[in-house]
Formats: sequence, C-alpha cells, structure tokens
Amino acid sequence: MSTDLAIDYNTGDLMIAPSNDVGIRTGTETLEQEIRIRLRVHAGEWPLDPWGGLLGSHLEDAARMPTWRALTDVERIVREALAPMENLHVRSVDSRIDPKDERKILIDLTYSVVEPTGETADTTTTLSTSLTTTG
Repeated sequence: MSTDLAIDYNTGDLMIAPSNDVGIRTGTETLEQEIRIRLRVHAGEWPLDPWGGLLGSHLEDAARMPTWRALTDVERIVREALAPMENLHVRSVDSRIDPKDERKILIDLTYSVVEPTGETADTTTTLSTSLTTTG
C-alpha cells in the first residue's frame, strides 16, 4: 500500500491531521492526489521533476483561453498530463461548461488502476475537478 503526505487540493499546503501530525494519504487516495498534482502543476515548471519535464499539465494555459476554446482542448490536455502514469488507465475525460458560471469548465475523469502485473482493474473511479477560464 502506498503512502504520501496529504496536500490540501485548494491551497497546495500540507494538511495537518486531527492529532496535529502531518496528514497522510494511503492506498487509492495517493493516486487521486498524484492525478490532482499533475493537473495543477504547470508542465515543465517544477525543477525537481523526475520525469524530465513530463510532470504537469497545460491546464493553466487553457485557463487563459476563451471558455469555448478551452473546452475543446481539455480532454487532450488531461490525457497528455496523465499519460506518463503507468499505474493509471484513463477511461474517459468529460468536460462541460458549468451552468452556474459560464467561465468555469467542469471536468470528470474516469479511470482504472493498472496493477503492478500490468493488468487493468475492472473497477472505475471518477474524479471531478474544474477549470476557470478568462471567459
């Protein structure tokens, strides 16, 4: 079972557990956190990137586009950002404009875990996030 320090998805700060220790994530929570970090970090900006510039995404670039244009690029950007993850099989990336805010794109990523044996699990998980554009 994998373990990682828990990062707050909104602020990017380390989380503190109720016991006042540093928060941790275990199991499938670590995979979700890795996905969210890859989507949040701008590609090529982290100098300690162990994947030689493959960590991150271009969602930040899409945020500066008109919403309609960003909407057409979101699936490609998400799939490209997650492609280096050998423990993940992206099933689908669905995006739509938020009916409450026309500048926000809602993104639903459906994925399966790839086992160390190389077999893809039958179960799927959906992770939801959003991207706010300049309009």
